[in-house]
This record gives sequence, C-alpha cells and structure tokens, in this order.
Amino acid sequence: MQNTTRFSDRVDDYRKHRPTYPRAIIEHLFEAGYLFEGATVADVGAGTGIFTRLLVEAGLDVIAVEPNAPMAEALSAEVDAPRCVIAPAEATTLDDASVDLVTAAQALHWFDPLTTRAEFRRITRPPHRLAAVWNRRDTTSTPFLVEYEALLRSHGIGYVALMAGRDELEASLLPFFGHD
Repeated sequence: MQNTTRFSDRVDDYRKHRPTYPRAIIEHLFEAGYLFEGATVADVGAGTGIFTRLLVEAGLDVIAVEPNAPMAEALSAEVDAPRCVIAPAEATTLDDASVDLVTAAQALHWFDPLTTRAEFRRITRPPHRLAAVWNRRDTTSTPFLVEYEALLRSHGIGYVALMAGRDELEASLLPFFGHD
C-alpha cells in the first residue's frame, strides 16, 4: 500500500487518539533561532494537523503539506488559518526558497530520504532548516509504565516489531541528513 493512501481509513482514530506535542518544542525552536516572528513554516506530512495547530497558535505563517486527501480535509476542518497543499514530501509544489523552516512531526521516516532532502533544500531559504519531531512514550519512570510496556511486549500484536523499527529509525535517516 502506498504511504500516501495507507492512512485514509485512520483519520477519525488520529483525530480522537493521537497525542499532541509539548508546546515547549515551539518555544525551543524560537529560542534556537529556527522560528522567529513572521517566519513561514511548511509542516510536511501534516496529517490531521496535530503539530500544525501548535505552529498556527504561535502566530506563524503555516503551509500544511499532506499527501493524503482525507487527512488534509480533516486538518482544514479543524485547524484555523493554515494553507493546505495536498502533495507528497518529495514534490511539495511550494515555490523555491519560500519557507524558513520545514517541520515533520512523526512523519520523516515515511519520506524518500534523498528526494525529500533535495525538495526541502529547494523550498527553504538558507540556512535550510528542518525540525524533525517524534513523540516517544515514557516506558520506565513509574511501575505502571514498566508493567504497561511489559503487557504490550507480551500481548501487543506486532508491537515488538514496531519497537524494533523505531530503534532503527536513526540509522534509516542517515541518507536524509548526509554529512549535515
């Protein structure tokens, strides 16, 4: 199944059950100089707009780029203000040097690394910045979380394989980042 269509039947689940991200991420991006007043951000692989909403609430000019039409429709219905483009990360249709920052929340691993790297470089203004964001669930800080993780590992269908895939994520992104 294509990555651009595999989530079409999951829109309601994403809207109801996907966690948001800490607002501290946005604060960090401002403090680090990745974001500034008047910045234009392309939130690529925006899904239903969970991260997009945080960018919009921070007063940024946001372009949501999402290849899946049902996800993009949900985003447009629920998040005020962003422009929404239905396109893949590898061919966003955005103008050259039109954004200050690209964000990809829980999505970068779905993109073709080399093609997407070239596309992001094309659409960003120097210094060509990307903020890749993932939520990671705490599995060890309380007895409940330790036991919950054990339950998922012993009874969760495909959970062990999913976690192994996450552990390999960093290595899979090396072609995207190259020497940078």
